Amino acid sequence: MNIQHLVTTFGFPASDIKSDALCIAKNSFCIKRSISFKELLRVITKCESLLNKTPLVEINSVEKLGRGNSALIKTLKDKADGGIYTNYLNVGKPFDVEISHKDFERYYLSTYTVFYFRIGTTEYDHKSDEPIREIQTLLDKIREKEPKLSQQDFDRLTYTATIVTYDSGNEVLTTDSMRNHYCTEVSHLGKSYFLIEKDWYEIGKTMIDKINDNCRNFINSRVYTGPAVDPWKGVHNSENGFNASYIGEPDSMVFDKITPSNIEVCDIMRWDNDNIYLYHVKKGFNNSMRDLCAQVLIAARRVQEDSKNGYKFIGELYDALQNNGGTSSYIVNARSQLISMTRAQFIDLFRNRKPVFILAVLDTSTTNRSLATQIEDFESNIAKFSLNELAKNMNNQEIAFEILQLS
Repeated sequence: MNIQHLVTTFGFPASDIKSDALCIAKNSFCIKRSISFKELLRVITKCESLLNKTPLVEINSVEKLGRGNSALIKTLKDKADGGIYTNYLNVGKPFDVEISHKDFERYYLSTYTVFYFRIGTTEYDHKSDEPIREIQTLLDKIREKEPKLSQQDFDRLTYTATIVTYDSGNEVLTTDSMRNHYCTEVSHLGKSYFLIEKDWYEIGKTMIDKINDNCRNFINSRVYTGPAVDPWKGVHNSENGFNASYIGEPDSMVFDKITPSNIEVCDIMRWDNDNIYLYHVKKGFNNSMRDLCAQVLIAARRVQEDSKNGYKFIGELYDALQNNGGTSSYIVNARSQLISMTRAQFIDLFRNRKPVFILAVLDTSTTNRSLATQIEDFESNIAKFSLNELAKNMNNQEIAFEILQLS
């Protein structure tokens, strides 16, 4: 929230408010400052008075679109639906939509996911051993059954189809319609709008400027300090191919696709005498960054907590790879990494070093541009917003975090 509002509206001394505080309005907001019970009563009174004001205080230039914006919401919805339908008809025309759930931690930590949908009177289901993260997965399954639905029938399908996640005991963790899992960004009349699981938000220009500034400041203040990283472009076609190239490298291990308790601790792990670097690798700086940032935060919290629990979870990471029965060349080679390292030695890597989480991103643009100096040239505001939120959360929890742009 703007400091001016915190001072004039809520009565906090300006000296007590951090300049980098970020407050995003949905149905609630959070002020990260300790207050007395008396101050709490004062804040509650101020909040009650705000409810009687028109218009309400704008928070960070992020405005949730309500019933009064029904015509605009319909226009935005039609744009998003049109892009998704075109993508369904032609896989070569992708529309950037992330699939997620408002309770993202329960969604990402589920044991398995089932996509239920109906075409005509026939019902189908698709089971996935991990959370469904991209709309392309859903479109592929629909297209397999019927490649030429009309847009009316396709839209009807998205309303009735459901995505359900389950735990290991087959109990439902999350459930909602397909379209209520959408996370995307739409531009309209020069403005940017986010669709985040059911709700639309207008992102004001001041907020976009703030996001760009925060990203630029963070990236330049957290310069990557780890060992040299090999080039990707022109060498590897996929994230897994890049990750797998580190199998057998000195002081390195690869854990791509290894997920104890459904948590991806890292894709690549490297270490020196002082630090253990946990890389999360991403091809493309787009809407799916929101998914990756959520994964990084979940993994970081678990690793941080594990230092107080005798490194039980880190041991489970070793076990998950050792006990993986996969027969692909990647899994066989990844499993061979453990031949020369015992479980106790693996845990000691963490016991004696500081974890540093690295978000390693390959820009897929055909033009050369730098996250550090040209962040405004990257189109996805959702990606930048997600990176801002992750950096803030990691900082608040005192977890070492750096970002690396791969070449």
